[in-house]
Amino acid sequence: MKLALGTVQFGLPYGVANRSGQPAEARIAEILRLALSAGVEIIDTASLYGGAEAALGRCMPQGHCFRIVTKTPKFAGLSGPQAAALLGSAFEQSCLRLGSRNLYGLLTHDADDLLGSAGGFIWQAMVELRSAGRVKRIGSSVYTGAQIDALLGRIEPDLIQLPLSLLDQRLIAGGQLEHLAQRGIEVHARSAFLQGALLLQDSELPAHLSALRPLVNQIAVRAARLGLTRVEAALRYVANLPQVSAVVCGVNSPAQFEELLTALRVGYPEFSPADAAACACTDPLLLDPSQWRAA
Repeated sequence: MKLALGTVQFGLPYGVANRSGQPAEARIAEILRLALSAGVEIIDTASLYGGAEAALGRCMPQGHCFRIVTKTPKFAGLSGPQAAALLGSAFEQSCLRLGSRNLYGLLTHDADDLLGSAGGFIWQAMVELRSAGRVKRIGSSVYTGAQIDALLGRIEPDLIQLPLSLLDQRLIAGGQLEHLAQRGIEVHARSAFLQGALLLQDSELPAHLSALRPLVNQIAVRAARLGLTRVEAALRYVANLPQVSAVVCGVNSPAQFEELLTALRVGYPEFSPADAAACACTDPLLLDPSQWRAA
């Protein structure tokens, strides 16, 4: 099962298409039970996702076998020793909130922290947690191919989380996705729906994303020709890439999660390379949600 459960919505009112805010904990518990019964293995969270870690810790099914990946705080302005100390204390707090002494993955939330002057201290602290058996895989969340290239010149990560979708194929075109696979690095893809923008109707796209309308329409038209919904087309495109181990998707309700599970279970025709290429956008201001206010 390549579907992984993202949890930013459990702690923050996240997503350009989110109209319902954060789900109540009863809903979170139901989503987690559904994920467990469906064979979902990866839960993705972060200390910066508001109350997501704490909500997970309270709502996890008894005896679950989920592999939990969390992320560090950010370290801007800290010296190397200060950053290493913060990483250690933040990891312990994450484990306490999640109710687990050991985690599957630990990623830096900002790849630039590893590329800055404190990066060596941060990475060494992560290596020590891995050596102590507290975490199995360490690495970083990234936004760009340039960050991946720079990281691979400095460290040997086990795990990279990156953006990838029908709209955002930059890391395929740039060769980074294949390079990670060749080095045996586990890849978790996020933003398959670009915070839900890919699923919105023309009239629903905010003004600063209006340039995405022709491409979103391309996806809808080409998906319809194959008898696919946009959810099915977008999710299966990323999940079917052999270099991707998990596709991290957040949901607000069990019904949304069931829709994702159904999209991966049923055998549908796939987008051809030509169809996929026609849907790709290369403008970072449109593809990176952290830049949307400036778009």
